[in-house]
Amino acid sequence: MTTEPENNRAHHVWAIAEVVREIMKQNASDPETLAHCACASRALSDPALEVLWESQHGLERVLGLLPSSFRKLPTGQEDFPGNSHQSFVLCDAIKGREWARMLRYARLVRCFLSSRERVDGLATVALYEKLSGQPLFPSLKQLTWRSSAEGSAMLPLLFSPMLSHVSLDLLNDEERFDHQVTATPVAVDYAYGTALAALYSRAPNVKNIGLCTSGFHCSVDRITKFHRLNSLKLGPIRDPVPALELCGSLPHLTHLTLEIAKRTAADPPFPQMPESSLVPLKQLVLSGPPGAVVQFLEAVKAPSLYLLDVKFEVAADTWKHCLKIIPARFGASLRRITVGVEDGIHDEEAYIFHDWFSPLYAMRDLRRVHIDSLFDTSFKIVAQDLEDIASAWPKLRSLSLPHSIEDDVSSAFPITALQPLASKCPHLRNLVLPLPHHAPLKGPTAPPVSAQQTCLEEICIPSGQWPENMREGCLAYLKSLFPRAETVLLDEEFGDMGDGW
Repeated sequence: MTTEPENNRAHHVWAIAEVVREIMKQNASDPETLAHCACASRALSDPALEVLWESQHGLERVLGLLPSSFRKLPTGQEDFPGNSHQSFVLCDAIKGREWARMLRYARLVRCFLSSRERVDGLATVALYEKLSGQPLFPSLKQLTWRSSAEGSAMLPLLFSPMLSHVSLDLLNDEERFDHQVTATPVAVDYAYGTALAALYSRAPNVKNIGLCTSGFHCSVDRITKFHRLNSLKLGPIRDPVPALELCGSLPHLTHLTLEIAKRTAADPPFPQMPESSLVPLKQLVLSGPPGAVVQFLEAVKAPSLYLLDVKFEVAADTWKHCLKIIPARFGASLRRITVGVEDGIHDEEAYIFHDWFSPLYAMRDLRRVHIDSLFDTSFKIVAQDLEDIASAWPKLRSLSLPHSIEDDVSSAFPITALQPLASKCPHLRNLVLPLPHHAPLKGPTAPPVSAQQTCLEEICIPSGQWPENMREGCLAYLKSLFPRAETVLLDEEFGDMGDGW
């Protein structure tokens, strides 16, 4: 009897299923390699196919397994000249062999993202009958559906009992803008309610729901049935009151993302919001018109809030009021805060950083502070601000300060003003800041460094450039303060690209 030569045998590691599966996962971004592995041997086939089919974007590959019966053909309608709509249609009876093969692969799908594909209504009926009420992807856990309500007849086929995360956008491009300004419910608002009812009947244990909706009662009221829901994303909503009432009725809601729609001058003011206790809430992401955002914060009681992300357009008095409310209402529990100041394109002078953000210094336990100025909103940051930040937030792990392409480099804080962060924030790991001024390094000797901080891993400077003759000296000084940090100068790194846009 002959035996296989030792050097021709596969290594024993390939017999360990967990190891093989992990190797396949590491190649998830290389479908060609996974396909080769699936054909190579039995040991590799199943793990490779699991990774290949785990996440699907659109129905092309799935319905492509039924070539005798399904085809994708033009509908005769166009979004604009030359861009014709296409739809999957049933052109012949579904063959048993092809159906069995398709079901085998469909069982492997865990995550599905629609690509606004259309399936002919009668073809959808055929799929319903063939599946006998069972979901197309029985192991599906995450579903992101983006298609108009009229093109969503197939949606319930994707409601697997295993679902934990569902995001629905039933708006078509033509109605998207109008939907934000319509004061009364329209057909698509009721379609959201219908979709939620179907979802609950098939997957009542969903934990994360996202809806692109105006938030009328007919759209969102059925969310209250999902008693295990812990994450909710809504917007852009017309009226925050129903959303606030809804959130107060969800006993396990820990994460809330809410976008409040902008209103026209003809719209009535936002109604007064009743105070609502959201005891389990830990993370709140909030954006919208300034007055509505502040009203919402004043109405919410969230004693466990850990992370707050607030974003609205420049309105100096409203922002200052908002930044006083935050420590008063959430200071005891808050550890992470992100502030996004939007649309400052008409501002003539930079705002004073201390005038806006000094109320936040009362929250001594903050670990992450990100202050973003979007578009051309500018803030004047001086050396004392860095001293105040370092003294107020010694437990910081991540800090991002506002920066703008319009910042006046000549009025920037000096590079030596970073010393308090090195001496007083020993846990800081990530730092984003505007370009510090190089003037203190112009002398024959570098200023002394009183303390080094060895935890900082990355310094990011998104805008501005030092003079060529000062660049190396500035980088060397940063290295002396933060010896482990990698410095990323984005404006220099991508400056050549920007000229071409």
